[in-house]
Amino acid sequence: MTKSIAKLSAQGHSQLEQFGARIKAARLRRNLPQALVAERAGVSIMTYRSAEAGAPGCALGTYMAILEVLGLSADLNLVAKEDPLGRNLQDSALNVRATPRSPARIRSRVNKAFWPVFEAPHPFFENNKSEITKSSLKTEKTVSNAVTLDDLVSLLVKPAPKKD
Repeated sequence: MTKSIAKLSAQGHSQLEQFGARIKAARLRRNLPQALVAERAGVSIMTYRSAEAGAPGCALGTYMAILEVLGLSADLNLVAKEDPLGRNLQDSALNVRATPRSPARIRSRVNKAFWPVFEAPHPFFENNKSEITKSSLKTEKTVSNAVTLDDLVSLLVKPAPKKD
C-alpha cells in the first residue's frame, strides 16, 4: 500500500523547504552530523535527509523528534498561536443561530414565561368577580391598544430576508 502525500501549493512547498533548511542550519550550528541526529530522533538517515529537504511526505512526528533532539521543540507551540481570523469568525458565529426559532416555538416560550403572571390574583378581577381564562386572553381584546401575545412574538422573531 502506497503512502498518500498531501498536495501542496507552491507556497506550501517553499515553506517546507525553508523549514528543512532551518533544521539543517540548527544542526550545523551545533556541529552534529546527520547520522547522529537521525539516530537520536529514532529515524533512518534517509528520513532525516527528507526532513532537511522539506519533503511533504515527512511526518509531523518526525519533525517533532528532530526538533526535540536539537532542543527546538518549544518552537512548535508558536504554530497557530495567534489566530485573528479564526477569532473573528468564532466571535461572529456567536451571534447567529444555526436554525432560527419558529414563531410557534417562541409563542410557546412566551406563554410559559408570562402565564403565571396572568394566573396570579389581581385586585381588578377580585373586585369585579370577573374570570379570566387562557383562551379569553388570546382571543378577546378588552382594550384597543393592548399588547397581545402576537405583538410580543413579533418583537422576538427576526424578519425574513427580502428576496429580490
